[in-house]
Formats: sequence, C-alpha cells, structure tokens
Amino acid sequence: MYDYTGKNIFTEYQMYGMAHIIKTSGQIIRTHNLGLQYIFKNSYKPYSMAKYLDDSQLLDYFEKIVKDFIVETISNTNNWWAEYIPQQIREEASQRYQRSKKISNVLNKEDYEIIHYINFDSYEKIISRKDNWRKHFEDIFVEKGIFEYKMQIILSLRNDIRHGRSLNVINKIRLRLHCYDIISQIFEAKDSDGQNFRKELMQKLGFGEDW
Repeated sequence: MYDYTGKNIFTEYQMYGMAHIIKTSGQIIRTHNLGLQYIFKNSYKPYSMAKYLDDSQLLDYFEKIVKDFIVETISNTNNWWAEYIPQQIREEASQRYQRSKKISNVLNKEDYEIIHYINFDSYEKIISRKDNWRKHFEDIFVEKGIFEYKMQIILSLRNDIRHGRSLNVINKIRLRLHCYDIISQIFEAKDSDGQNFRKELMQKLGFGEDW
C-alpha cells in the first residue's frame, strides 16, 4: 500500500499490527489528521474481530484497568478518597452512590464501593491533578499533555460508542492505539513481563498475532 507521495507504508504499519485490522484492495490516496485518517480509493473492511474485544468490551476492559490502577496507586493512606480525589468528583460520585443505594434492594443490585460511581472523564482529572501527577503518576505517564490528549480522544470515541454511534475503521484503530499506549504504561509500572503482556494485549485489542 502506498500513500499519496508514493511511499510504501505497508511495512511501517505492520509493526503496529495495522495489517491485521485493515483489509483493502484499494490504494491509499490521501493522509491527514495525525496520520490516521485514510481515504481509500476502493472499499475497506475491518479485520474480523469476532474473537477479540468489540469496542464496548474494550472500553469496559480499559476503564477497569485504569480505575483499579488509580486505586492501587493512591490508596496507601486511610484518607486517600478525601486527600487525592478532587472535591467535585467526590460530591458527584456520592450523589450517584446515594441514589443507587435507595433502589439497590428493590432491584437486588450488588453494592459497589463509591469509587465505582465516578464518571469516565474523572480518571483523567484525578491523574492530572497537579499534586497527584507529581507524586504518583508523572513517572508512569511521563508527559501530561500527551496523556490528557489520549484520554480526551478515548472519551470522545467512548461517547459515540455508548450512545449507539458506530465508529469507522480508522477510529476503531485510533481507540485501540490510545488504549494500548495507556494500558502498556500501566502494565510496565506494575513490572509486568513486557514482551508477554504486549503480545497478549495486542491480541486482545484485535491487532492479530503477528506483531
């Protein structure tokens, strides 16, 4: 496959597993928008991801990892909820928690801890808060601006998915790349076996096995 300059980019994107996500008989005729927005001359099809996580499952997986990591990282004091969670996030989570408690017996709902009632966009706010970032997360995510950008992209795509708006193939790739980057940094911080967890993660996100 070639871009509009005639450069063969197939090999370059194989290293990211792109060849396993996109199958096309067409030629790439234009690229822009951070190198991920492609317009194909002919039709393109996502690689079959039946055995991988779909978009919604991926978000569930990503959210659990990020949320659990935040708790593991900042809960080394008894007062971590008040000390490290911004006040507005605490208040909103508390309100949702109390509303849920009122009907939990009627609906036979499981009783979750209050951390499970914070919104998705709160994860970025918690991690990026100045004192939290400096004390707990800078060594893990390194560049705050890049981390915030990736989280904002994931949030935007998440809003589409959760409201029934399908992603095109490029945004499916974009979602998986940003989730992969952040999850990789978390796994590395937890001293996981780099080669094994990356291979497993790539397969789980639908990038195929030949990475």
